[in-house]
Amino acid sequence: MAKKSLNVLVGVLLLAALTTAGGVVAANSPPASSSSSALPTPHLERNVWVLTSFITKNHHFKVLLHTKIDASFSDGKVTGSAGCNRYFAHYRLIGNTIRIQSVGSTLMYCAPASVMTQEATYLGLLQRMTAYKVNANELRMSDRIRHNELVFRRQS
Repeated sequence: MAKKSLNVLVGVLLLAALTTAGGVVAANSPPASSSSSALPTPHLERNVWVLTSFITKNHHFKVLLHTKIDASFSDGKVTGSAGCNRYFAHYRLIGNTIRIQSVGSTLMYCAPASVMTQEATYLGLLQRMTAYKVNANELRMSDRIRHNELVFRRQS
């Protein structure tokens, strides 16, 4: 009887110690994301997303032919091609909200001028995005008032 009480006491103390340290993990729970997100985001992160179109207020644009704009999200950093230049930024996720800041890029010029206009538009929109949603192979990002949107497909 004393041995059974001792085992119960040790079990309770171990459970209390693990709970206090934040070490209790359900047997079927997914591993925590390494980004700064409060929730795991396996569908957004560690994929390459290729931009298919973007929407600015009342206009819907397709990506120019012979250009590729993409984004890869991992460990709090987003990187990719903006159509001509490589870009990089920091991001933070909380639930389905995203904050992208400190966007930088290389400084090459590409012709025709429409490629550079498209790139500037994309980079400007990217840092205004505040929400995202992943459905199957599609990623949609939008700004706070939903006037601007970026639409990506998962690269296969």
